[in-house]
Amino acid sequence: MGWGFALAMASLLATAQQTNDSRILRRSVVGGWTVTDIAESDGGRIVELGRDGRTFSIRHHAIFWHGNGGERRGTLFAYSDCSSGDSDDPVEPRRRPGPDDFRRQFGAYFAECAVGRREQARLLRGLDRAYCLFDRWTAEAAADTANENARIAAYGGGRRPTLVRPARPAAACRESSPR
Repeated sequence: MGWGFALAMASLLATAQQTNDSRILRRSVVGGWTVTDIAESDGGRIVELGRDGRTFSIRHHAIFWHGNGGERRGTLFAYSDCSSGDSDDPVEPRRRPGPDDFRRQFGAYFAECAVGRREQARLLRGLDRAYCLFDRWTAEAAADTANENARIAAYGGGRRPTLVRPARPAAACRESSPR
C-alpha cells in the first residue's frame, strides 16, 4: 500500500473515533455500513456513514455547527493507492439527497481510482438501507442544531424560541427505514 492510502485511512479513521472533544451518541451497523452520530464539545454534530475493507474506505458525513448556515456534507473514498472525494459542501435545505444521489457521486471516484463494475457493486452493497438510517439521523441532528440555535437566540430576550421538527426523509427512504 502506498502513502496516499495510508494517509487517507488515518484521516478517515480519525473522524469516527470518540475523543475528549466529542462523544458518540449512537452507532448502528446496517448491511455492512456503520452509521455514527457524534456530539462535539463545541455544540456541533457529525453524522457519519462509513464502510471499510482490506483495500478500501468510504466515509460520508454531514456536519452541523452553530452559525455554519445549515448542513454541510463531504465524502472521502480511498481504494488501494488512490483517494478521492469532495469537500464539505452545503446541502440545499429543501432537498434531502437520497441513496441514488450518493451512489451517483461515486461515478467520478470510481473512474479516478479505476474501480471495475463488479468491484463497484461489491463496495456499495447494502448502501440503501444504511443510507436511509444516515438520512434519518442527519435530519434529527439538523433539527437539534436548529433548535439549540433558536434557544440561544431567544435566551435573555423573554421570548420563547420557535422549534422545528426533523425534516421528512429522502423520498427513497420514506417507505422503509431501519431504526
